[in-house]
Amino acid sequence: MHHGRGLPGGVEPRVRYGGAPKGVLGAAPLHRRGRQVAAEAAEPFGRALPELRRLPGAELRVAVRLLEGRGDPRLEARQRPGRAVAARRDRACQGLGAVKFARPQHSEVRPMSGRSRGVGPANEQYLVDTAPAPQRLRYGIMCSGAQLATWQALVVRELRSIPHVEPALLIVDADAGALRPRRGVWQRLRSPTALWGLYQRACILGKVPAERPVDLGADLDRLPVIRCRAELRGKFSQFFSPEDVAAIRSYELDFILRFGFNIIRGDILSAARYGVWSFHHGDLERYRGMPFAFWEIAKGDPVTGITLQRLTDGLDSGVVLKQCFVRSVPKSYARSRQNALVGGIDLPAQVCRDLLSNRGEYVSAEPSRTTAPIFRTPRNTHMVGFLAQTAAAKVTDAAGWLFRHPQWCVGIVDSPIHAFLDSRFRPQVRWLPRPDRRHFLADPFAVRSDRTTTIMAEELDQAEGIGRLVAIVWPDAGLPTIRRGILELTVHASYPYLVEHEGEVFCIPETSASREVALYKSIEFPDRWTKVDTLVRGVPALDPSLVLFEGRWWMFYGIEDAAGAVRLHAMYAPALMGPWMPHAANPLKMDVRSTRPGGTPFVHQGTLYRPAQDCSRGYGGAVALNRVIRLTPTDFCEEVVAVVGPDPRGPFPTGIHTLSAVGDKTVIDGQRALFVPAQFAAQFRKMSRKILRHRQRPRTVSASVPRHASSRMRRPPCPT
Repeated sequence: MHHGRGLPGGVEPRVRYGGAPKGVLGAAPLHRRGRQVAAEAAEPFGRALPELRRLPGAELRVAVRLLEGRGDPRLEARQRPGRAVAARRDRACQGLGAVKFARPQHSEVRPMSGRSRGVGPANEQYLVDTAPAPQRLRYGIMCSGAQLATWQALVVRELRSIPHVEPALLIVDADAGALRPRRGVWQRLRSPTALWGLYQRACILGKVPAERPVDLGADLDRLPVIRCRAELRGKFSQFFSPEDVAAIRSYELDFILRFGFNIIRGDILSAARYGVWSFHHGDLERYRGMPFAFWEIAKGDPVTGITLQRLTDGLDSGVVLKQCFVRSVPKSYARSRQNALVGGIDLPAQVCRDLLSNRGEYVSAEPSRTTAPIFRTPRNTHMVGFLAQTAAAKVTDAAGWLFRHPQWCVGIVDSPIHAFLDSRFRPQVRWLPRPDRRHFLADPFAVRSDRTTTIMAEELDQAEGIGRLVAIVWPDAGLPTIRRGILELTVHASYPYLVEHEGEVFCIPETSASREVALYKSIEFPDRWTKVDTLVRGVPALDPSLVLFEGRWWMFYGIEDAAGAVRLHAMYAPALMGPWMPHAANPLKMDVRSTRPGGTPFVHQGTLYRPAQDCSRGYGGAVALNRVIRLTPTDFCEEVVAVVGPDPRGPFPTGIHTLSAVGDKTVIDGQRALFVPAQFAAQFRKMSRKILRHRQRPRTVSASVPRHASSRMRRPPCPT
């Protein structure tokens, strides 16, 4: 066993989490003194009990802190008491009545819930509340040395953003970087996987920003280090020595993140309370093996899965903790690889939030029993087909981006929205007359009155790129008319979600550029509106959709991250005006096939259904109907029960992304592709500038400032 730098026993000179771990040989005198002082501070606890009963609450908390040793000036650093000290404290506190000391009192960070009087804007910032803190989670990191890949550093950053979650140990592979025998050039060229090796060197190594190495940082660099040399058994399995496992156990970790080593098995898997967590970049039910994100493109799969699992002794049969799905990029394996790496960086943080909120029972669920095939390194024959496939995808994408420009239009279906739940249903759509090539209409929401359907929608001028809200008055017996100049806003506006409540008509448009969700009330529908409240501040919400269900108002919306992936969030409120509270499990899901809201949630036979966009094959490709299984302020679960695609034989055959209920009718939108000369010239110039910039400087990944969509109807990305 090889311990870390500095003091013997693998412990850093700076004390961070209390005394030396039990079981580590050769602990420094400094740490023995720490244990002694902590024990001395806890010893008079029982004798002081009668005096403690008479102290006020604030003084009582201070006294307990001193008795625990956390406020004792003799300690080298401010430390959390060990579990043995905490147990003695708990036994001594029995009989104090309603005052419980199962945990020390801390300041807990809780989501803001709006103004104290009940009505006002909410946001997803945080306020400090003096409530009993949850138990802290301490974790270790398995790594290969003094650096992490960028995506791994982002995972740690997400964890460090959560109160009460702290790193406690680095477990370093002592054999990492060891020289291995290399085959000669002629042997490599004769290999059946030679093309993969050449492709990897030319197009992957150094070309994926998420894989670039970064330093650990000052905080992680000061953690205790244990250097382990795992024993290789068989071809891939690694086993830790009993001494290493005992040393790791002594830190009493809650979980271990695996960023290093290979396929680990044995006692190390139970060395932490919640085991060892590892990423599997792929859908466990369909793809196992290597290289990740490659075979999805080769097999034509539109999505790539990311799975966080708790490892077991079985190969790829761990306990699935969290999953998400991102879009595959057929024209670029490097970009698909990038999306897969950064798409799941917050999955460990989500599990930690669930554990701290007592919602993490799935950590002890049954292991996965996948029977997915195991893929190997692609052979030369596979690579020839793959290269041809990606080259064709590049040409097709560039040609479509230059010559086939999307145009959306609005239509009415004379059937209720729940009819779309039947896979055999074939809607008959009455489309609005097609707009000119420069404009399109999308995101329709409607109100019925006096045998007239009034639709509010987004109108986009493709030359300006700015969305504005319009009203379409469509009588049952007559031609539709468009009214412009209503609800004028200073930012791009889309998705004008309509709510009829207590005889009034309200509109909640998407204005993500202003980072707020505003509520407007109609004074004279649909021409005159007034802003009555800001429901949510500081949140760039995409497509906010409201529904009243089981006595609560619910708001579903999307949040776009730095990689362009959209995660589903929710809020709830007792009344339309608020106060709006963030859901405890935010983000609720990330699946490119069924996350971003795509119309009005509706209740059918007592069950709530939520329309969502399916963007797996492109933006606005289809609408997925999700059946909500559980919806409470702390829990959420839904499943896709139907997918509504465009009519390939209709006038708008290439896309659909809104289903909106209006009585016994449904309003929808549809997309077609056509050539717009002015758009071609603008996009050709844009593509040329992007290619020049791409060649002049390397692309970097932005890990700090999220990129939010300025428009729900944004154009597809420029091909490179």
